[in-house]
Amino acid sequence: MKTVFDVEKSLEACPPNYPPGVTFKKRVVLKRGKTGKVTYPMSKNPRQHHVILTKVPELRDSLIVNGYVYTCSPPTVKIDPNNKDRFIGLSGYHRDAAAEQAGWDSMMYDVLEFDTPLDERKHKNVSNHHKTPSISNTIMDIVMQVKEAVQQNEIVNDDVEVKSLISILAADKTKTAQTKIFKKLRTHLPTSSTIRNYHTEGGSLSTEEFAIQNNIPYGGDAAWDKLNRLGYITGIKTPKTTLFDAKKLSQLYDGKEVEIYAWIQDNPKAAPAIHKQREKWLETFNSFIEEDCKSIQQLLKVCGYNIKLDLLVKNHPVRFKGFLAQDISPNPLDGGSPMEKGVVDVCGNPLVF
Repeated sequence: MKTVFDVEKSLEACPPNYPPGVTFKKRVVLKRGKTGKVTYPMSKNPRQHHVILTKVPELRDSLIVNGYVYTCSPPTVKIDPNNKDRFIGLSGYHRDAAAEQAGWDSMMYDVLEFDTPLDERKHKNVSNHHKTPSISNTIMDIVMQVKEAVQQNEIVNDDVEVKSLISILAADKTKTAQTKIFKKLRTHLPTSSTIRNYHTEGGSLSTEEFAIQNNIPYGGDAAWDKLNRLGYITGIKTPKTTLFDAKKLSQLYDGKEVEIYAWIQDNPKAAPAIHKQREKWLETFNSFIEEDCKSIQQLLKVCGYNIKLDLLVKNHPVRFKGFLAQDISPNPLDGGSPMEKGVVDVCGNPLVF
């Protein structure tokens, strides 16, 4: 469908206003779509889940009913460094998908240049701050972008710079949400370069990947068919919910032992400090098991049975097995390979099952 745009009207209703580090070159109307001049590479989309298809119809309907809204900033592009006659989309991934569904053959864009790659990253994220109609970045979108900024040496991996970038990329979110983003990021990207952290979303550096590589149970009975073992992996300081789930799971499998593995998720420290963190975690775990056994002992006493506490603890179906290796500092006695491997004890010594 042929769409008519008034560039002068757009410039008057919504003048270009970009921060330092971003240079506005011009506002233009370009042909879009498969035969157009603008490419939106999914690999460069700042959102973790790329285009959320369920959100596109809302934008499509706005285009159909209201046409182009001149008070809104247009999508942004930059000149393709490999082809000066083409452009790469920076913001507007969802609007491009909506325009496709609406049958628009062209769109108005702001052509930009950037002083640094970090300026470009900031722009792509800030452009998604909530405006009608648009779709704000999710928490995981921002976690992914800050992580990439650190990995590509655009910022230093310290709390001050990380929080500063989060405050920019998540300026449309509450302080509580920004704090949540920071904590979530630290589970994916620890401060110390000698410490590995894990996450539970699957894939690289996930607890699931670790479990599969080291042949330990995870996710309750997720590995039952392969290992004939039950188990959970947790990074929570006081994993009461996990332990409760483990007890229920044991009942379902006729009293089968449920193995518990752990890692220090919240601000893990470089060795030897992480050993103290593990000691504290294990103390909490053992305290939970003991209190649970005291409750069982009291119930049995009411029923007329006197069972010693240490016997109940010894036969409790939920058993701690070890910690996930986290100290990746080079081991000079092993050719510089990581200091810890596989499942380890409090001090990082390997455990063999």
